[in-house]
Amino acid sequence: MITVVGAGYFRDSITVRGKKAIKAADEVVARSNKTPPCKKYAVSLDYLYETAENYDRLNELLAEEVIKRAEGKNLVYVVDGDGYKDSSVAELSRRTHISIIPGAFDLPFEPCENLVTLSAYRIDGYYPDTMAPLCVYGIDDRFVAGQVKLFLLRFYDYDTVVEISSHNGSEKIALEELDRRKKYEYDTAILIEGGKKATFADLCRIIKRLTAPDGCPWDKAQTHESIKTNFIEEAYEVCDAVSKGDIDGMIEELGDVLLQVSLNSDIAERSGEFTVDDVLEGINKKLISRHTHIFGGDKAANPEEALKFWDKAKAAEKQYSSYYDQICRFPDFPALMRAKKIFSRMKKVGVASDVSTLKTKISDTSDCGKLLFLAAAVCSECGVDAETELLAYCQKVKDVFEKNEQSKVKDIDKYLV
Repeated sequence: MITVVGAGYFRDSITVRGKKAIKAADEVVARSNKTPPCKKYAVSLDYLYETAENYDRLNELLAEEVIKRAEGKNLVYVVDGDGYKDSSVAELSRRTHISIIPGAFDLPFEPCENLVTLSAYRIDGYYPDTMAPLCVYGIDDRFVAGQVKLFLLRFYDYDTVVEISSHNGSEKIALEELDRRKKYEYDTAILIEGGKKATFADLCRIIKRLTAPDGCPWDKAQTHESIKTNFIEEAYEVCDAVSKGDIDGMIEELGDVLLQVSLNSDIAERSGEFTVDDVLEGINKKLISRHTHIFGGDKAANPEEALKFWDKAKAAEKQYSSYYDQICRFPDFPALMRAKKIFSRMKKVGVASDVSTLKTKISDTSDCGKLLFLAAAVCSECGVDAETELLAYCQKVKDVFEKNEQSKVKDIDKYLV
């Protein structure tokens, strides 16, 4: 039987229940006896810190050793803090049944409403709600302090005031000074209450305020249809900023795209269609399911192989019955984009028009632009709209492609006259 006892962060922080469990145990093992709460325990697992190549492996080794020592015994595993926030305890609970007697999570900060606590060793990938006070604990050396600082600077300003504390006391410093201290303790922790940078959650909150009953009349009146063209315009403006190498412009225009995402999601939430959380969940699932060479068993040695796995996963997800079915499901793309995508699908099944002769006449990629310009000019001189004509021809190709899939004809060009 394994019982985890949280020893708190200061001497004499173990509860009465914890002391009774320790007294009744066949063996008591401390994760580390280098901390004030656990110094009195002779047996510790400090030696494992030297053999583990990273923090995840350390937790695995700690769990394995505790389970091994507990065979046929009543073993108590003592850890700092309350016991629930220890990563090795989490690993233990995944491997075997344990019971936990929590210790006092006695941080030397003023009481905070909605306080969020986070381990310095588990900070990567976390996106804090900057509206809530945040405590980061376990900042036990300068390297860890530097990692925590770099992470937090994504969400807070350099001069944000943080309270840093340990069993030796506390003081207030600027966030940028977090990794400039001479000494760090096992129980060094920080508390951040304000000075936040804006996050996507803040944008969503602002949108909700604008569309509230007493909000902005214009924002409240919008629908998916009414702001559809706005989305297209913002996408063009992002592309324009990219083409110009305008970094400030990209920041602004990408922000406008996020505004469209947030506003459309808010409109949908108010009408009971979906929420922004559904949007985020969808894109997260898509990225994982389409990257089977990262999150699955496939291997991609280059971008081309990675794209093949993406297309394969997409086809399985969409349940396409044929390449023609894929073409039928293309969105309402502009004519040139639609032509490119149809040609790409035809090429994959070996029925695309032979353009090799024409390709040899193009000595420079700029000639492609000239060719398109002249094609548009000819259309204009003939009194027709190039966009309309290309869309019509795309439809003709699509119809012939359907017949080709049904009859398995390979020479598709003779039907396109």
